Amino acid sequence: MRRTALRVTRLESLAARSVVPAADAAVSARDTWAEVLALVPGKFTDALAAKLGGPYDADLEALASWASAPLAPWARSPAPGLVLPAALVAWVLDPPHRYWVGHHCGACGLAVPVGLDDPIRPFPACPACGGATSYAAYDRPHPEDHSCG
Repeated sequence: MRRTALRVTRLESLAARSVVPAADAAVSARDTWAEVLALVPGKFTDALAAKLGGPYDADLEALASWASAPLAPWARSPAPGLVLPAALVAWVLDPPHRYWVGHHCGACGLAVPVGLDDPIRPFPACPACGGATSYAAYDRPHPEDHSCG
């Protein structure tokens, strides 16, 4: 039951963030993604904000899913000043596949993309800490380390 509630909450959050406000709205589209934009290297901030604030399409679905939860739910809050690896952000901004899924790092909880074609695992190890990645890591982290950065 708890898992279903968590999934519903994540879906509602994703849907709320994916809706682009009207031009006259008090909050800009960029503000809805402020949390993840604060984690990306500065040279990618504008490009990511533009993509996340753009019209909905197949490319945005995977990107918005990653941006709404860049860390597994068990991961500690990101360390102050944490910046996601530039290679990871560059990949999610211009993936070689229209749709992609993800693993999570079992050590720090970072969401790491997995392609549907070659290369199936563009990041065989976590680009932030070098930890092992797997689908199971979203729910079952490594018991020793729970921080990113």
